[in-house]
Amino acid sequence: MSAAPEFVQLKICLIGISPMIWRRVLVPVSTTLHELHGIFRVAMGWEGVHLFLFDI
Repeated sequence: MSAAPEFVQLKICLIGISPMIWRRVLVPVSTTLHELHGIFRVAMGWEGVHLFLFDI
């Protein structure tokens, strides 16, 4: 029997906007930053024409 996949819950918030715009998503812990960017795009309804930066 294999172990259940592990997930993390993320809350994506756009700052500097009122009212606040946010989404909550569940992603596998193995998700790469490249995949995470795609998940953010879909969750927020974006088409991928914005600049983005992950700061770790």
